[in-house]
Amino acid sequence: RRLIHLCASSASASAPPRAGLLEMVRERAARRADVDAFLASLGVDPGELVGLELPVTVDVMQERAEFLASLGLTREDLAAYPLALGCSVRKNMVPVLDYLGKLGVRRDALPDLLRRYPQVLHASVVVDLAPVVKYLQGMDVRSVDVPRVLERYPELLGFKLEGTMSTSIAYLVGIGVGRRQIGSVITRFPEVLGMRVGKIIKPFVEYLEGIGIQKLSVARIIEKKPYVLGFGLED
Repeated sequence: RRLIHLCASSASASAPPRAGLLEMVRERAARRADVDAFLASLGVDPGELVGLELPVTVDVMQERAEFLASLGLTREDLAAYPLALGCSVRKNMVPVLDYLGKLGVRRDALPDLLRRYPQVLHASVVVDLAPVVKYLQGMDVRSVDVPRVLERYPELLGFKLEGTMSTSIAYLVGIGVGRRQIGSVITRFPEVLGMRVGKIIKPFVEYLEGIGIQKLSVARIIEKKPYVLGFGLED
């Protein structure tokens, strides 16, 4: 009986007091309420970030907001894409920005790049960004031109290599665009990488053929003035 009593006493002594646990829950809820109030002060709806693991203190959240502001993003930008505030400055933002900077992306181009493709802040340099850059270089886009391509069309950083990019280039080569000209085409009109063949490129080519321009001549036009692909049939 004495042994049982000692074990019970030991277990009771090691268990955290219920009152202490409740106090911890209350403190955490209070800190989250402070963080939500800070978000609201920025014009960000805290409800947009429900379920996202956020910093437990306002200081850390303020650091993120100030860092994003230093990049040229406004409160309106944060309200439009509040998930940017879910990115760690050191773990997410700094590695991505360092990589873009080493590529040659200009500092003054960052605000527009981040507004158009803020998801880049969540990206993995190794898994997401580097393969796209390697693909561009494999398409004979010169390393010196890669940053300009990304500045003009940052959305391509989210593309999968086996998706639209590959099919659009394969189609252009198939109609006669010179393989050695592809790098120049992409550099001058990177938007072609996001154009669906069946919905945009092929109908445009077929339209030109329909008015008497031979397919090979269409290919030469695209080589010299690739931006014509952006005109669209409605234009």
